[in-house]
Amino acid sequence: MTFQLRTLLFGKTHSTKRRYTPIVLAIVLFTMTFLLYAFDVFELSGGIIFLAFHAAVMGMGGAIWVGYSQHGLVAAWTITYAALLGQSANFYFLSQPPNQSLTDRAAEFIQPDGIVFLGIEALVLGTVAFLFGALCGFGKSVIEHHRSSSSRN
Repeated sequence: MTFQLRTLLFGKTHSTKRRYTPIVLAIVLFTMTFLLYAFDVFELSGGIIFLAFHAAVMGMGGAIWVGYSQHGLVAAWTITYAALLGQSANFYFLSQPPNQSLTDRAAEFIQPDGIVFLGIEALVLGTVAFLFGALCGFGKSVIEHHRSSSSRN
């Protein structure tokens, strides 16, 4: 079994249709997270928030699927980041005082320290979730191989 960094980062070669699935999932998770926080389905607990729990769970769920379907770590990080960014967009654009202009809200949203902090969270959470999904996929393949080899005997 040869370990290849490119395969780990970008996944196995898939058909064109499957190649774009993680991109679509990232857009869907960003939108869903934004809307679920906007309609108060998800809420922040208050105080200083370092990690938005519901956004992290949604992103990690997507990253688990990415690990299971062998799309690569970059896709897992992107999907986790998109979910966290959806919550951040909701916070900066919908939860700020109404007297603040849209350009001020956008400037706060794209501040490098916040964007980098979300990126670090996405790297850590996405990697853990990807590994869990990859282990589940590996376990499934081992069980299938064991069943097929035992049925031949």
